[in-house]
Amino acid sequence: MILREQLKVSSKSLHDIVENQFPFSKLSSEIEIDKHALLCLSGFKKIFFNFLSAVQGEHSFYKASFEALKPVPLDEPCDNCNIDKSSHILAYKYVFLGSRMGNEILSKKNPQLLETKYGQYFSTMFPTDLWKEFRLELSLNDKIACEVIKKVNSIFQSLIDFGVQIEKK
Repeated sequence: MILREQLKVSSKSLHDIVENQFPFSKLSSEIEIDKHALLCLSGFKKIFFNFLSAVQGEHSFYKASFEALKPVPLDEPCDNCNIDKSSHILAYKYVFLGSRMGNEILSKKNPQLLETKYGQYFSTMFPTDLWKEFRLELSLNDKIACEVIKKVNSIFQSLIDFGVQIEKK
């Protein structure tokens, strides 16, 4: 089984938890959309900001995402993502790019996301060339599949933990 398929299978349950969990599940609703968008973007910034800082030179999409998250306020520091290993970079790319494709779907379903204070994050178009490049990159890294899968699941768990923490507030 190729790495991309392994990732889909091994992270599906955690992915589903994130999608169905507060605050992420609220992005498809028009109720309190400003509040929920801000909470979600705070989580994305906490988890992905340092990664985006490191890869923003690779593609204009990463740079635009980094710039869109910059003004989002945080109550705590960003996660110190360890991206000195290629497996970790691939894992962050997998979860981040997947979430950004999901954002595009959500923005079409709930156009009010684009009108929120930080709507620029949701309005940045996802480039299909980037996904093709990433799929090629994944296909060339089957040897480190176990490390990538482990890190992807760890990132999803960080998103779940963020949702649990926010819901308690």
